[in-house]
Amino acid sequence: MKLIKCFAVVIFYLAASVGQAQEGNGNGASRSYRAARTEIPPVIDGWPADECWATGEWSGTFIQQRPNEGSPETEDTHLKILYDDHFVYVAFRAFDKEPDKINRWLSPRDNLNGDAVFIIFDSYNDKRTGFAFALTAGGTKSDFLCSNSDNDDYTWNAVWEGKTASDEKGWYAELRIPLSQLRYAASEGEQEWGFTGGRFIDRKKEQSFIHLIPQINNGFIYSLSRLEGISGLPKSRRIEFTPYTTLKYQVSSKEEGNPYATGSVLAFGAGMDGKVGLSSDFTLDFTINPDFGQVEADPSTINLSAFETYYEEKRPFFLEGKNIFSTMGESMFYSRRIGSRPLWEPEDEDGRYAYVPKETTILSAVKVSGKSRDGLSVGIVNSLTAIEKARITEGGSEYRMTAQPFTSYSVGRVQKDFKKGNTVLGGMLTSVNRALNDEHLNGIIRNAYAGAIDFEQYFRNREYYVKGVVQYSYAEGSKEAVTNLQESPVHFYQREGLNYLGVDSSRTNLQGTSGRILVGR
Repeated sequence: MKLIKCFAVVIFYLAASVGQAQEGNGNGASRSYRAARTEIPPVIDGWPADECWATGEWSGTFIQQRPNEGSPETEDTHLKILYDDHFVYVAFRAFDKEPDKINRWLSPRDNLNGDAVFIIFDSYNDKRTGFAFALTAGGTKSDFLCSNSDNDDYTWNAVWEGKTASDEKGWYAELRIPLSQLRYAASEGEQEWGFTGGRFIDRKKEQSFIHLIPQINNGFIYSLSRLEGISGLPKSRRIEFTPYTTLKYQVSSKEEGNPYATGSVLAFGAGMDGKVGLSSDFTLDFTINPDFGQVEADPSTINLSAFETYYEEKRPFFLEGKNIFSTMGESMFYSRRIGSRPLWEPEDEDGRYAYVPKETTILSAVKVSGKSRDGLSVGIVNSLTAIEKARITEGGSEYRMTAQPFTSYSVGRVQKDFKKGNTVLGGMLTSVNRALNDEHLNGIIRNAYAGAIDFEQYFRNREYYVKGVVQYSYAEGSKEAVTNLQESPVHFYQREGLNYLGVDSSRTNLQGTSGRILVGR
């Protein structure tokens, strides 16, 4: 109760001071660039010489952020942005007095090695989230989500096109970015986006921007320039359906006497992914029996601890709108548990052979995510996973036991921005519900819920901030399941010196609270 009262006082104080939050970019100068509409799309070949590039104005030269903050860049760079009803087109002229020293190294996607140019759009204009697209002189593409912190999210992958070219004056880049890969608010009039363009010269370790973003700033996205001139964008009605079929034949070593190690496995699968643009603001994603066969494999790890190994999410469905589901405090949504290995396995015994699926089948999943033009962010996810059976052969006969029950996972997240991100209020709810109908699964939690309320408040042009979160969790199940939860490495209630808790084997539920508040400059 004391914790809740403390947060109530803080929230009341914040509500009274919302009007004191000042707006601005922290640099006191006009920082804008105007995009131009084109009716003739360019050919993306790296050479910005098409007729359409004569439309609009090229930007002035960039300003260094590193190493000499505020100084003009040592090599001239110019930028131009065009758009039509379907794409945003970006061209860079990266001149260089010593073109033979340009580093054109090749590297895997998202590994930016060598000279590079990049463009960042805050198409929501919420001063909180940026969609970044980068291209190296060697042609390597990178895309990521960036925020006011230094935690760029490279797991986000967009579909776009980029090419480079070079001559004796330097190198050039052309980018074609589908509007479907951005999120912008529907508006009949002219839109204003946050944006910046930048260049990195590898041999000089020089990074520059179209307008200066100081190394010490009040938030990277908050400090972006303004992109004006975009208007008449059609309302997004994206509809995408991607059906698939798979055929897998796997060869492995054969084990004598083991009916589940015959040396080969043949499997067939089918499903479909889909995306529907509910509006320019919100997107509905769904998947039926998803195929993650083309997703990058996880690195090999050896876990010698009693704690869970956390892997990076790489599955496309769960990456869409991922940033909406983040909150400070304890982690509340770890999507890799959806479709993970079954929770139960039979014990090893002589003369017994068993086969347990390596992963749980995701029957279906649906997600609604996006942000409205008045600053309301919404993220809703529901996923259903199938019953998985362990096949067991003992004494020459086979029988089956449930290794994973039918399970529903749900997550809901809501955030509201005020004063262009100077005040943010949000809430989040999660639930896991399992249909436990087998006695041998009594050691598994039946239902689990978690909720949170969080806020952010910035003062004096984002120079000072207060952030806080209150979280609550509730889990229920059989006495055996709740006892296992108390004794698990995550809680370890039986440890010495924890006299105020201890293991209570008669409990059928477990509750917990958490709170955190940060005040800083």
